[in-house]
Amino acid sequence: MIQQTAPIVVAALLQSVYAGAIAYAALRIVTGTLPTLRPIIKYYLCNILLLIPLIAFVQPLFSLRAVLFAAPVLPSEPYTVVNNIVTTPYTPGMATNTASPGASFSVQSLWNDINLAIMEYSNIIMMVYLAGLVLFATRLMVQYITTRRLKTEGIAPATHTWLSLLHDTKKRLGVKGNIGLAFTTRNISPCIIGHAKALILIPVSMANNLSTEQAEAILLHELAHYSQYDHYINIATQCINCILFFNPFAWLIIQHANNQRELSCDNT
Repeated sequence: MIQQTAPIVVAALLQSVYAGAIAYAALRIVTGTLPTLRPIIKYYLCNILLLIPLIAFVQPLFSLRAVLFAAPVLPSEPYTVVNNIVTTPYTPGMATNTASPGASFSVQSLWNDINLAIMEYSNIIMMVYLAGLVLFATRLMVQYITTRRLKTEGIAPATHTWLSLLHDTKKRLGVKGNIGLAFTTRNISPCIIGHAKALILIPVSMANNLSTEQAEAILLHELAHYSQYDHYINIATQCINCILFFNPFAWLIIQHANNQRELSCDNT
């Protein structure tokens, strides 16, 4: 079973990396040629482009169903199936195409040799991926639990001045959601947790040393996260990052998205 599923999983990994490279290149081209784009547009563009390597990874995995439920077959040639999965432009018979130039043939041969070399260790690669997936999934769960605890541990009620400022700021932005405000004894940056029952947390050490203008700027920033539905987008992004932890281009796109998200909130 592993001998049949491992090449498909490895093919999905490779296809995701290729697609991620194209998506990141497209992002760099767009942001480079249109430097005046608003950060919020760049932020949403990053999130859309992040779906490209995800889809490229998931698409080959649909063929696992046929492999898992099919009767075991011993192939006469070890890498025939692998070639069909990995090399999208290559199909059996292309190697006999004598019309191709010598340079093109050598590149094709090198490409096939690399794929065959990778597939030779497909079992190990798949096991490493599954181990990494468990590790990153555990890390994500721990982060989620830690964040949820911030809403209940070390919490102090906000003063009337801060609550009034929050009310005025919500009215100014047209935000009508149920958003709470509290102080925290934790050594963290100001943040907003959740969406349906959102809570803005302000460190006590900071709250006592801010001017009205600075406090308003912080609330505007956190309410901008709420208005952009960043809580849900961030959960989706972190799940994708967990699945595509092996893809360096996914990390680059996510990093760019995070930067643009903060810039868009600063510009509110």
